Amino acid sequence: MFWRKHRRIEEPPRDRGFSVAEVVVAFGIFAIVGTTVSTGLVNVMHVTSDDRNRVRAASLASREIDIVRSAFNSPAIGPKQVEAGEVLNPNPLPGGTTGAPLVIDGVPFTVKRVAEWTQQGASNGPCDVDAGGGNAPLAYLRVTAEVSWPNMGSTQPVKSSTLLTPPLGTFAQGTGHLRVTVVDQTGDRVEGRQVTLSGPGGTVSQTTADGGCSFFAGLPVGTYTASVSAPGGIDRNTWEPTSTQTVSVIANTIAQANLAYATAAGVTAALAPSLPEFPPAKNIPLTAANTAFTPNGRRVLPGDGSQRTFRAWPFPDGIDLWAGSCNDADPIATGGERQNPVVLTPGSSVTADVPLVPLTVNVRLAVGLLPVGNRTVYAVHAKDQSTGCAAAVSDPVSGGSAAGEVLELPVRTDAAGMARVSLPYGRWQIKVKNSVLPQLGTWPIIDLRADRPGPNVVTVSVVL
Repeated sequence: MFWRKHRRIEEPPRDRGFSVAEVVVAFGIFAIVGTTVSTGLVNVMHVTSDDRNRVRAASLASREIDIVRSAFNSPAIGPKQVEAGEVLNPNPLPGGTTGAPLVIDGVPFTVKRVAEWTQQGASNGPCDVDAGGGNAPLAYLRVTAEVSWPNMGSTQPVKSSTLLTPPLGTFAQGTGHLRVTVVDQTGDRVEGRQVTLSGPGGTVSQTTADGGCSFFAGLPVGTYTASVSAPGGIDRNTWEPTSTQTVSVIANTIAQANLAYATAAGVTAALAPSLPEFPPAKNIPLTAANTAFTPNGRRVLPGDGSQRTFRAWPFPDGIDLWAGSCNDADPIATGGERQNPVVLTPGSSVTADVPLVPLTVNVRLAVGLLPVGNRTVYAVHAKDQSTGCAAAVSDPVSGGSAAGEVLELPVRTDAAGMARVSLPYGRWQIKVKNSVLPQLGTWPIIDLRADRPGPNVVTVSVVL
């Protein structure tokens, strides 16, 4: 008998699953692929959204140009009625409000329109023509519509421009034009300032465009006042909230007005006696110095109190500040040095201490040298060429207007005949006034110098 040998049939290997390492690697691959795909989708969505917004912006820019062109060529409106200068959102969509953004599918678009009358030879606008004016006719109205929207990122606003040529006779013979340029503290021309013009042609306003100009066309000849004003603003020359200039408009020419206007800097100046028991005199003026001031590089700031707050033109190099208004109040004039300039930043405030010199005044009878109490004491600065005080003022003791500056001590003499005070640098004559009868006496002169900080002492002899 033969026995057949059976072969063992092998079963296929069982599926034993993924190892932990394989699972981790798989999840990592899925994460990378998922991140790449989602990033791509987000980018595609952004590109699609940006493209959609650019198409809408281009449509709004073209719409604005078409509206201006229709008004310019309309017999009922005409070229002179198109508002010049910079205007924001002047033509709303149905249901919208003039001046408010134009909203499409929840996206607010801002339309900035600039219309500038330009004469022959100008390549950019009314500001690039010779500042001295000229008699070339106005060739065209340059209109630019710029549309922007939130979250633009590095995307540039959409722009559309056109040149509109006025028909002959638009500007009557015998009329003139006025170009008003606005610059800030750096001398750069300022966009977005509203300029108001008043004169024979009435009162009109424009907003300066990118070139910092407002151009008023077709004005009746005569004298006009151009002005600019804004919250927190200041004029370079007057330090007033409004900057103005008067200019004459002549037939068939372009007149020029220049306004320097910026956001003011705030200054708080504290009169700082070197010794606290010597209070500042009353009504001490301050002097601000900068080479830009005419004619002598200084501006006197009157006031009262130990602390002064004022608005200043934000000179990039700041201002020097000291107490007193006469030439010898400058520390340099009496052997000292000025403090560091007060740094001025538009829209910001700064504090500064202003040093004074301490002085003790003793009032005595001419006969017997007894102390004289309850007397008002004055520090009187002479008005002469050497001291160069700001203006002649009345001398309260001797009468007349020969004084250059008069400061009253904040306290009357005490029972010991003494009064303490802090004064600016300079040459002072100390005088005493009787509250009832004219006071006679000998009025000594004392030099308060920056190189001799004191305290200083002076004795005044009076006759009852």
